[in-house]
Amino acid sequence: MKIKMTGAGLLAGALLLGGGAAQAALVNYTASGANLVYDQDRDLTWVADANLFRTQYVADNSVVSKISNAVPTVWGHTVVASDFTTSTGVMTWWGMNSV
Repeated sequence: MKIKMTGAGLLAGALLLGGGAAQAALVNYTASGANLVYDQDRDLTWVADANLFRTQYVADNSVVSKISNAVPTVWGHTVVASDFTTSTGVMTWWGMNSV
């Protein structure tokens, strides 16, 4: 079986492989001491630290009790220390919703 590639087929293939894909303009900046990333195309800003909770815990190991005192329940669940894994920064669904 022979496959015949046309100009249109080559162009479509190139576009699918990213030849015509738009790339977001991401801007790194610092505001109030926080490292942030701004996406100009989507007009969104997020923190550059993908494990922010762990970073906060290292800086202040009382952060878990501060969170559970500020938001003692989430959807009827009592927020407890075991909702936060401080060694890795992982949280349960309940812990994540209390932050």
